[in-house]
Amino acid sequence: MVARREWHPLGMLLGVGLTFVSITARADETCGLPSTFDVIFINGFEAASPAALPLPTLAQLEQNRRARQATAPTIAITSPASGAAIADSKVDVVGTYSGPDNTGVAIGSAGAYTYNGQFVVPALPLAPGSTTLTATATTIDGLTSSASATVSSAQAAPAPLSLAANAYAGFAPLAVSFVAQLNAGSIQSVAVDYDGDGVDDYSGAAFPSPFAHTYSTPGIYAVRLTVHSSAGTTYTATQRVVIQDLAAVRSTVCGVFGYFRQNVAANQMTTAAQALGDTAKDRYTTFLNGLGAANAGTVATQLGTIANGVFGVDQASLIVVANVGSETVGFPVTIARGDDGVWRIISL
Repeated sequence: MVARREWHPLGMLLGVGLTFVSITARADETCGLPSTFDVIFINGFEAASPAALPLPTLAQLEQNRRARQATAPTIAITSPASGAAIADSKVDVVGTYSGPDNTGVAIGSAGAYTYNGQFVVPALPLAPGSTTLTATATTIDGLTSSASATVSSAQAAPAPLSLAANAYAGFAPLAVSFVAQLNAGSIQSVAVDYDGDGVDDYSGAAFPSPFAHTYSTPGIYAVRLTVHSSAGTTYTATQRVVIQDLAAVRSTVCGVFGYFRQNVAANQMTTAAQALGDTAKDRYTTFLNGLGAANAGTVATQLGTIANGVFGVDQASLIVVANVGSETVGFPVTIARGDDGVWRIISL
């Protein structure tokens, strides 16, 4: 444990938002990527053994930018099929996509959860009648690609059999609880396939108690509930759960900070600003554009290096450290998924 003071480097340079508080760092996570020039702390603040990586040249940054732009995203909706009639007031929208790291997927303002080139927008609400679902893949550089499917729903209320989860996404091991209700008749028998492999993991005369499952491996799981009613009718409901790869998410999040700092160092402020969320962009763009090449490298150094952080499926809180005189200081950086599904810095 090392005590440090909280420091906001751009806030200090702007003369706003500077606060000093006594806090204690904890090495829960480390964060450093060969694709960035961040210092890698092997054990966070404790017995740190930094491995310095070289600062990229402007030519290398330009090569990386062109490579990203040459890799425009692609996207396709695989379920539901266009023209499908949905017997519910919600639907899981599922598909595939490709693109560079930190390619986000969304339908309107509903961000998708992604894993290994697949995406899911779980339990997307549907209005009665015809609805066109347009899924858009977006890169951090602003390139987009879209795919659409038109579906119809006559349901103003839940389907005869409803299934919902208390969490649609998370990191393994993740314990997920489910709630189900048969809205037509009484139950004769129930079967549940938790992992979507086509084999029932539970069967009985009532819903499981507890109705829960722990997922230990990253992947997208289509949980299928089958209910046979006393009237002889069979109902099915499916709910997808996305178990994300913590290492992959951490790599993407850390890459956003590296992307920002690399481009600030090279005085490529228009590109650097693409790593900022709207509020942060409004706050800092004018200042960054006014730095000039002579000051950009100094400011990039003052941004510090990632030491550790706490990662979630929608937001990450990082601790970034820098040397100020003889003192090591730390400050928080928050990176979150925007409405387009792309991770960006929202506070610095």
